[in-house]
Parts: sequence; structure tokens; C-alpha cells
Amino acid sequence: MFRSDLELGLLLGTKVWCPIEEVPGYEVLVEMRQELPRDYCRSNQPPYRQVVPVLEEILLDTLSFANRLNRASRGPRKPTDYYFHQTVVLLGHRLLNLSTFVDSAFDSEFDKNLHLGLSTFVATFFIGPTHKISDFKLLAGILRTAAETSLSKDKANMEIMLWTLSLARADMFDEIGDDWLIQTAKSLISHLGIQSQEDFERMLHKYPWVDPLHSESAQKIFSDLCQHNSEIMKSLTNDV
Repeated sequence: MFRSDLELGLLLGTKVWCPIEEVPGYEVLVEMRQELPRDYCRSNQPPYRQVVPVLEEILLDTLSFANRLNRASRGPRKPTDYYFHQTVVLLGHRLLNLSTFVDSAFDSEFDKNLHLGLSTFVATFFIGPTHKISDFKLLAGILRTAAETSLSKDKANMEIMLWTLSLARADMFDEIGDDWLIQTAKSLISHLGIQSQEDFERMLHKYPWVDPLHSESAQKIFSDLCQHNSEIMKSLTNDV
């Protein structure tokens, strides 16, 4: 019931119907919160200092969840299905209970973009027999609009948008094609002064990022970008 409610919210851009206090999984969050200091955002990541407290709390829990999954992927102990399922569903419910991504409740551009990025992060866990990431067409459309205006924003907003696009992957924009994603990512990477794939991945890990699920996407984006640049240089050389 809770998962279906969240899926509809992500697909249709609506708020969830289930009361947030009825969604199970808070005991898992309490355990996770021991692993990430509550002042992590303000002490380690300057862009996070401007986040409104209610969204910062969800961000911290999402970072804790991603960090735990990354550690588990490198060790013998894997998260239980209950832990994995309940945490994703609870994080998603908290996000959509706070605001939809269609009609944002936030005043600042950074909070709007961060909420959009966290919603995209949750959506990536619904890929499987039921959905492809490309099913989230409304989310993709809003993300595209936000990305196209982000180049006129500050560094924090551009980082958030590049992270979100890397989460979404090219197939979320399958009706538009890869070229749009490559060109937008190229512009953001250039504005941010990212020089290498290592710089790119280091930036992505400042935000919620699960290596087994998301890293292939980031590598593909950077690889496609390098190939795109190589083809341009080859074309220019042939024209000389």
C-alpha cells in the first residue's frame, strides 16, 4: 500500500495519501542516524548550509542510507529486503509529504532543486519489472526545465543539477535523445571546472549516491562526453 502510494506520487507528481506517521521504518532511520553526525552538512559541505531544516533532515537520512548501501556493497553483510524496502519508501513519503516536485513548497531555488534531486534519487530504486526510469515522464520534464535554467545559477545549484541528471541517466530522456543530456552535462561540467572523471565522481559523492546503482550511469555520461568532444575535434581536423 505504502509503496503503491509513493509510486503514484512519483509518476503523477502528486502528494502521497497515506499519513506519514503510519509509514513504517522509523526504527531503521534511528539506527542509521548514529552513523552520520547531524552537523555533517554544515561542517563538511558548504552548499548544504543554505538548506531549510526540514529538508536538511531528509537529506541527512538519505546520505546515511546511501553511505550504508555503499559500505554493504563492499562487505559480506548485505541489507535485508525489509531494511532496503522500508527505508526507500519512508524517504519517498517524507519528500512528497513535504512537497510535490510539480508545485514546490520551497522559496529558494536551491531547496527546490535539492528536493527534485532527492525525488529522482528515490525514483531510481523503482526500476525493475514494474517500471523503467523512463516511465517517470513528468519528473523528467520538470528536471529538464530546471537543468536548462541552472546554467545561470550559482555553483551549488549547478552541482545539484549535474548530480540529479547523473542519477536520472540518459534513458529518462529517451524521447529527447542523448544529445540533450550530453550537451547539458558538458555545459555544467565546464562551468564547474571539472577536469577528470575522478573530479566528476568526487563531486557526485558529495550527494546521495549508491555506487552499484548509479556509478555506471556517471561513467557512461562522462564517456559519452569524451567521445562527443573527440568527434568534434576529429571533425574540425578534417575540415582543415
